[in-house]
Amino acid sequence: MMDNIFTVFNTAVAGAVSIILLYLKLQFKRRKCDPIEAQNNVDENIMAAIDFLRDELEADRIVIQEFHNGGKYFSGSSQQKLSITYERCKKGVSSIFRKFQNVRVSALSNIIKRSMTDQILVQLDDEKCAYSYDLQTHGTTSAAFTILKTLTNKNIGLLSIHYVNRSKTKLTEKEKDLINRQRRIISGYLVSHKIKI
Repeated sequence: MMDNIFTVFNTAVAGAVSIILLYLKLQFKRRKCDPIEAQNNVDENIMAAIDFLRDELEADRIVIQEFHNGGKYFSGSSQQKLSITYERCKKGVSSIFRKFQNVRVSALSNIIKRSMTDQILVQLDDEKCAYSYDLQTHGTTSAAFTILKTLTNKNIGLLSIHYVNRSKTKLTEKEKDLINRQRRIISGYLVSHKIKI
């Protein structure tokens, strides 16, 4: 009789411990994999990277635009678009974040084509595309552009550094190196938040 009571008690305790451990494991996993918290950490790192770049280059605005598919035409081909996903502005410089969502790639195809091979510095007066005209209406005079890529060389976005109401005529080698370093860091962060957690 005593053996039966001991067996029942042992089984009940083992079952309760198992349920408690399972509950704790699920709670830990839920806390550990909170997608909002993970995204917020990525966002903070990207913002810190572009703040650093803006300060070092004495730029007025830094913008990250990511490529995305914007639907399909009746012909069946995809609409390729860019949207601003991150922006940092110097105090007193207007934000363009909400104004440049779902921009067709064709609006800045020349800038994208040239920046795929190298960083480019553009005097927007000289650039004849819809996007450069739009940037000028928001005070941007000069802008440096570079493509953001994955480690496998897939284009994922465009990093642009804006100078508002003043011209930047040249990037020094030190500035180009800094942009390249930050471009790689930012690309890594952009890709990291696409990984399933």
